[in-house]
Amino acid sequence: MSAAGNINHKFRLDGRAVLVAGAGRGIGRACAVAMAHAGAQVWLMSRTQGELDAAVAEINRAGGKAHALVCDVTDAAAVKDAVAQLPRLDVLVNNAGTNIPEPFVNVSEANLDHVLNLNIRAMFITAQAAVKKCRKIRSANHAVAV
Repeated sequence: MSAAGNINHKFRLDGRAVLVAGAGRGIGRACAVAMAHAGAQVWLMSRTQGELDAAVAEINRAGGKAHALVCDVTDAAAVKDAVAQLPRLDVLVNNAGTNIPEPFVNVSEANLDHVLNLNIRAMFITAQAAVKKCRKIRSANHAVAV
């Protein structure tokens, strides 16, 4: 990328604390890496310890500051406990989600419930816990839903 097209100097998060839900792989992992590259201290949250460990190691090897939080975002109590552990929170990237590709007429109620629980309910619970944390510590806060 040419210097004229490089926006890294315009997007800085130095001194900010970021929580990325769904950070073990894919878009969430890429968001966590980008936030760390922009100077944020990043907490990566996902169900899978191995994926988190690999992502945290990648960020820390590159000079970033990253921490793993193993948490199933469909478990409201676990989400609230995980967010409560954070010493600070400025930004939430609410990225956990799923899709079960199947024809509309074949979608079972069990699959529908799973998708809605993760994509809607868990996103709400995570955002709510994050905003409550930010209000408690009087942090300016920003949330991004992916």
